[in-house]
Amino acid sequence: MSPTARPLRERWRAVPWLVTRAPRWARAVLGVALLALGLFLVVRPLTAVSVLGLYVGLSAMVSGVADLLDRGSGRWSWLGGAPWVVGGLLVTVWLGRDVDLLATVLTGLAVARDQPILRTSPTVGVIGDRLRENVPTGPWRAPLFVGHGTADSIVPYRLTREYVPLACAAGATLELRSYEGASHLDVLQPPSGLPHDLVAWTGARLAGEDAPTSC
Repeated sequence: MSPTARPLRERWRAVPWLVTRAPRWARAVLGVALLALGLFLVVRPLTAVSVLGLYVGLSAMVSGVADLLDRGSGRWSWLGGAPWVVGGLLVTVWLGRDVDLLATVLTGLAVARDQPILRTSPTVGVIGDRLRENVPTGPWRAPLFVGHGTADSIVPYRLTREYVPLACAAGATLELRSYEGASHLDVLQPPSGLPHDLVAWTGARLAGEDAPTSC
């Protein structure tokens, strides 16, 4: 079955369809690449995410090109494959600039396949226990600096806004800095002021100055 004969929700798997028909040496190369991706997941998570985004974009473009070739040269043939080519190109380009978009893309793919991203709730079992262990509930012996981009789509800004009052009530000396329009990664680079603010805040603490508070 060609990529174009598959249901729309499975089009993004065009690359695996081509690989199954590739020669052995090509599959061996792919196997080595997948092993490298597995290592990246451990030592360089952001690199692995970027590679995964590239895979999603290329799959969409391959599917779109195959669709155009299958449909021939009719007047409206471009309607079948062009959106997939353009969409794949956008995914590839924009994921290279902003990895936050990957969560949105993966969510869309999961919804298209009518299945959740996670098979079980992350709040139960071993994962749930580990998540609860990583909720900072105090007590704190040192002041806290909390910086967050308001456009963060990985860890929503509202969660920090909800957390700060709880930390203050638990006795924390906490300063919240919000960075308007910054995403999960943008907040760490110019024009965001977080790196400068964090260095200045840390220097003031080491100099013995009293910590400001947002409580």
